[in-house]
Amino acid sequence: MKHFGKSTATLVALLIIVTLASCGEKKFKIDGDVQGADGQSLVIEKATSSGSWLAMDSTRTDGSGRFSLSVPAPGAPEIFRLRSGDRYFYFPVDSTENITLHADGRGYTLDGSANARSLSSFETQLAALPATADEAALAAFKKKVFAEIIAPGRGNIVSYYVLTKTRDGKPLYDPKNPEDMKYFAAVATAYEQYRPDDPRAAMLKNIALEAQRNAAKAKGKKTVLKAQQIEFFDITLPDVDGRDRSLSEVVGKGKPAILVFTSMTAKFAPDYNVRLQALADRANIYMVSYDADRYDWRRAAQNLPWVNVFDENGPQSEILGKYNVTQIPVAFVFNAAGELTDRVADPAQLASKI
Repeated sequence: MKHFGKSTATLVALLIIVTLASCGEKKFKIDGDVQGADGQSLVIEKATSSGSWLAMDSTRTDGSGRFSLSVPAPGAPEIFRLRSGDRYFYFPVDSTENITLHADGRGYTLDGSANARSLSSFETQLAALPATADEAALAAFKKKVFAEIIAPGRGNIVSYYVLTKTRDGKPLYDPKNPEDMKYFAAVATAYEQYRPDDPRAAMLKNIALEAQRNAAKAKGKKTVLKAQQIEFFDITLPDVDGRDRSLSEVVGKGKPAILVFTSMTAKFAPDYNVRLQALADRANIYMVSYDADRYDWRRAAQNLPWVNVFDENGPQSEILGKYNVTQIPVAFVFNAAGELTDRVADPAQLASKI
């Protein structure tokens, strides 16, 4: 019988530990086909916080361009890419999903998760955008992408990917553009709420704040209202008298402002309104209500001393998506200069934020 020395036994023990750990390692799988890459090498790369790409694994396609790879899953949602020669195919990974990728000479498609399909839809739409698209067409495209992909994503990794995408070497969404800055502000707010520990949250917030400072310096005091556009999406809805009232009427008017999303017929409404009554002298209030019956809403809201508006689109409203509202009541607090400072879900905390 052969006896192992102490050092040999230690090595064997370490190998056993490593083997057991690798057996329990979570992985995601990506498979599919790349036309024109028969028998060629494919490399999976992961995005790093510094903006570079780190090779994670590689494989070789078969004679039909098919491939399959299992790669260690990230601890948090990340963007990966598959490199085939000088071609790159980007895809999102949350955890241990199975991603399917099909690539041809026109582009590529993804499946296997909601985020994968969302990113695939974006890439398909971007590829279809003419290289000669003018500013108006580009603005319409970005607005459409926000409504269909960014807003429903509520701060997912695809939202970040879209915002940082380049086109012909230039940012698709430029933080120096006041219109684009609204999209950055929306995603920054979503990350702050849903992914506060993600390094991207701080980065997006810093981008928004820096752009605001630069806009203020460039435009001066006369453009305070324009600078506010990067801080919030304006809202225009009918009040109890049927007149259109806008959020911009109450924000940035020399005193704090509160944007409230609520339901006037909900059980919490009376107590919530009492709390707001106590703040009505200190802040302008703009309240958006979501109720099943407009008449019941109007009856409850008509005597309240602030702007009350009704959103007939209900839970499917685009406004809720823009502000990443998933439950009510919730309030957004603006300072006297019109800058968004807090999101308050707990009514008891609202007074301390004014």
